[in-house]
Amino acid sequence: METFIQFAAHELERAATWLASEQATWPDETDCDRLDRVEVALRERGILLWQVSPCCDTCTGAELPDRIEAINRRYPGFRDRVGGYAFFIDQNMPHMLAENTHVSVYLAYGWFSSDDSEVAHDIYERNALGIAREVCECLRNEGFEANWNGDFARKIGVSLNWQRRTILD
Repeated sequence: METFIQFAAHELERAATWLASEQATWPDETDCDRLDRVEVALRERGILLWQVSPCCDTCTGAELPDRIEAINRRYPGFRDRVGGYAFFIDQNMPHMLAENTHVSVYLAYGWFSSDDSEVAHDIYERNALGIAREVCECLRNEGFEANWNGDFARKIGVSLNWQRRTILD
């Protein structure tokens, strides 16, 4: 067991040294820094941006209420004003990042009705498209090119260089 602990400690130290040398070559402001600012801007608009959700679209959709509660604990009042969401999942991130840090992510988006009643599809779609337009606007405000043609059936594509200095919550 002692040999394994020493090996693991050595590998962790080696990885930390490698990461520090990589980070030294990164620009002062990375795409991940800008994406974090997009998240803040959207939160101020009452839209949840969930970067790298830990599962698939279906599970993420089911977990949105829990995520909203977690955000509300950090930013009281968010739950009362959230009206929509956007997210991208992590299922392909490890594979993509194994090759290099340039990745394309695809944001799903949607709208929350102000009450729990059933909403007609056309009303939901119209409001969800409004959320998508706001997401695209915030992305563009931070210099990203949002690859989206306004079609409700399409996710919002964003290419970025995944150089993250901070841990996602």
